[in-house]
Amino acid sequence: MPSTLLKTSIFLAFLHFTSARPQTQTQAGSFAIGAVDDWASSGNYLIYSCGSEVPNVKNILDSTYLSLQTAMLSTDSAAYKAFFRTALPSSVSAVLSAIAAGTNITTPSHGSRRPTVVCVNAMDPQIRTFWTICRHSEHTVVIQPPGTALVFLCPIFFDRNPLPQPADCGVVNHARTGLIAHNYIAGTQYGFLVQALAEVYIRETRYGGKAVGGDVRDENACLALPPSQALMNPSSYAFYVSNLRAGCTQFPSRVPINMDRELLAIDGAGGGNVTDVLTNGCFDVGANSTTCPL
Repeated sequence: MPSTLLKTSIFLAFLHFTSARPQTQTQAGSFAIGAVDDWASSGNYLIYSCGSEVPNVKNILDSTYLSLQTAMLSTDSAAYKAFFRTALPSSVSAVLSAIAAGTNITTPSHGSRRPTVVCVNAMDPQIRTFWTICRHSEHTVVIQPPGTALVFLCPIFFDRNPLPQPADCGVVNHARTGLIAHNYIAGTQYGFLVQALAEVYIRETRYGGKAVGGDVRDENACLALPPSQALMNPSSYAFYVSNLRAGCTQFPSRVPINMDRELLAIDGAGGGNVTDVLTNGCFDVGANSTTCPL
């Protein structure tokens, strides 16, 4: 569960991010600070400040698109029945389809925005505070501030395997009440990205963009959720598509409900102005920066 210090740090990062503005167009290593060259795109997704990692971000977005096509057509699979049971396939597919397409996201302060993947680095002054958060919290891989269309990738995101493999599938215990995991199967670039975007699009498709609830992140706890709660749980989507992508077919027949579930969502509607900084940044860099992709 995120500590109070981590929550406070992220809130302070919002405040810094919404007040900072790039002043010059300069080069720093592989990153162009505050320059139009900081922007790239993949389908409807925008990619900001990723420098040499742009090809990797595009690759995982492409892989996510292709894998989710299979997931939307596999609602009769063992993985679907394990994590969503009798939930309407159309409800799950609505979220997965939005992730695959990169559907515009409704933000409270700025209306409809294209989803934007931001690579956290120490070079860009706009996101340096998030760099500090990523460095000081070794388990933070992705940050999705509620109320924004932004997904921040911490540097360790790129140390993760892109996709789950068959060897990552868990083994059902003898009592058939749980999985014994070899690896954290949703702990790949694919899994983390789907989890973060599912959180966005659950809000988008069911609550008009408003922040809701928390996230049960333990795999066995996800298996224990009733269908109505699984539909609202971002990690259930990540575990479903990760197990499907790895080809996992063995799941417990009965899972006891864990009453000590971990609710990890960051509360509050702060960060509503974060997108505005990126928008302003596009217009504040010299005469050649006449348009902004946001």
